[in-house]
Amino acid sequence: MNILLTGASRGIGKAARDALEAAGHRVAGHSTRGGSGLIGADLAQPDAPRALWNEALDALNGRIDALVNNAGIYEALA
Repeated sequence: MNILLTGASRGIGKAARDALEAAGHRVAGHSTRGGSGLIGADLAQPDAPRALWNEALDALNGRIDALVNNAGIYEALA
């Protein structure tokens, strides 16, 4: 299965990505900044969701079977 997983950089998202990949699924993971194999997209920006979707489609050979919408709000403690 080809899966787009938002919020995949840490916590539950990272654990879900690791588990899905270990089970043999192809996962296009997302984080706000990208890096480490993740697609970067700041979902607070109006055009970001469409750009993320299109980049994930490219990464997954034109097919996304499932979307796991795990992205959340992160506020750094000062």
